[in-house]
Amino acid sequence: MPSSADPHPPGHLFIVRADITSIACDGWLVPGDEDGPGQSWRARYAFGPQDPPGEELKVRRAVRWTAAPGDARVPWLVHLGGDEAHPIEWYLEGVAAFLARATQDPTRATKRHVPLYALPLVGTGGGGAKTRSGELTAMLVPALVELARTFEVDLALCLWTKAQYAAAQEARSRAAAQDPRVWAALGDRLLPDAARVGEEAQGRLVLFLGGGVSQNAGLPSWDGLLDGLARDLGIPDDQIKDLAEIRDPLARAEAIRAVAGADEAALKRAIAERIERHAHPSLCHCILASLPVEEAITTNYDRLFERAWTPHRTELRVLPYQSVAHGKPWLLKLHGTTVRPGPTAGEQAAPRGDDIVVTRTDYAQFDLRWRALASIVETLLVTRHMLFVGFSLADPNFQRMVDTVSRAVRAGETGLSSDEHTGTILEVNPTPYLAQVWGGEFHVVSMATARGDDILRQARLLEVFLDRVAADAYPRSAYLLDPTAVGLLDDDEHALQQHLLTFVDALERDPRFAGALGRPDVARRSPALAHIRELLATLGWRGARKPTKPDPEGT
Repeated sequence: MPSSADPHPPGHLFIVRADITSIACDGWLVPGDEDGPGQSWRARYAFGPQDPPGEELKVRRAVRWTAAPGDARVPWLVHLGGDEAHPIEWYLEGVAAFLARATQDPTRATKRHVPLYALPLVGTGGGGAKTRSGELTAMLVPALVELARTFEVDLALCLWTKAQYAAAQEARSRAAAQDPRVWAALGDRLLPDAARVGEEAQGRLVLFLGGGVSQNAGLPSWDGLLDGLARDLGIPDDQIKDLAEIRDPLARAEAIRAVAGADEAALKRAIAERIERHAHPSLCHCILASLPVEEAITTNYDRLFERAWTPHRTELRVLPYQSVAHGKPWLLKLHGTTVRPGPTAGEQAAPRGDDIVVTRTDYAQFDLRWRALASIVETLLVTRHMLFVGFSLADPNFQRMVDTVSRAVRAGETGLSSDEHTGTILEVNPTPYLAQVWGGEFHVVSMATARGDDILRQARLLEVFLDRVAADAYPRSAYLLDPTAVGLLDDDEHALQQHLLTFVDALERDPRFAGALGRPDVARRSPALAHIRELLATLGWRGARKPTKPDPEGT
């Protein structure tokens, strides 16, 4: 556990839109009762066999449960069964019991600087607080801020809907107004940079993700990947040690293939299979996928960002394998992928990695195969603000792209001022003189506080930084028309909500427009009605007079 003298004190509440059953963490809260997890949770996650907890759960409120085979994360069954008569404190006490038990368990599934425990918005799915989501959020969020400090752990509140996410961000903002320690880890040095990037995320931000993001999820570095690959291909340890002397990863990959006597297809398939063993997106992936961005680029082969994105948002198209549709967000995989998605949906059954860029030959052919994709990056460097996370700017192909843009700017071909930054680099494990080399094109923000700063501590600080970016970027109004958010609304917001709902009800009752807002096919007949429907959805409206499904992230 970090010491009290740690300049980045432990105990932070992260707020993400994520599937709690898949996020990489050390332990997670499973709502249930004396019979075990509810059926909806059993349907979503393959728990290992275990008898019902019976009387033990009544006494302890939290019992260690059995994870799915091969999953090192510890699920904790917490007794949260209740009805509308149960006070909100009942659910808060269950969360406290979960942390009291989980933090005494020595099992660690992550290598984070501070242990991470995940929980849903308890009680709001099929539980007794489902009609009091706003009231519960208003009380739960500040309680979690305090519990994170008390137990000296990080917490990830995993939310499903836009309205819940916006409401939780608002509740944390109010808590931070009363207690500046909420963002103490960032200090005066990083808060202004986080605010600046958060402002860019309100319409201009595009993400560029490198291998450092996936290492937070347990994926190995290039050295670790290539060593493991060599073992998978049957190369003896003494030869693996010799191969490690080759510092250029491209040359080393080719040498491994030659020593193992494998063809290029076998080499790439082995890499894809090794990467696919890591199925859980990191907290960093989940924060990035929670940002209000529509465009992202990565040189990573893995599918962790896609997994962090897909459970709760509009379908993410993956380029160049799927076409881009109007209004659909997309991810450009510059160096290929472990598993190709289908043209519109689905994916191949087995990892192949047949198009991943891994050898010198692949890089030499990059311009021939991927030049059109590189042009997309160059255009975005001019038209958007690019945020680099976990990316090595030593990549020769990227350097060519930046040089193309820089020459165009200097020549006055883009309309971009020569003193503007085209992006921001978030730097973990600082590269010497990076700011001097790239300072003209990018704003460089280092997570290191001192020379030789611990890499895991810097990685955690990056997560806190991105969490603050997300807090500043997301529109808080997204919960205004959620009928369960009443407990979070002030008097003015409540009055506005009632006026808007009265308007919607009147519109729905009018025979000329009946059902138009609840049915997209009808609403599209009138462009104005379609726009009204879209606006209402951004304010948290979920349809007039329609029963809603319980949120899968509560109970």
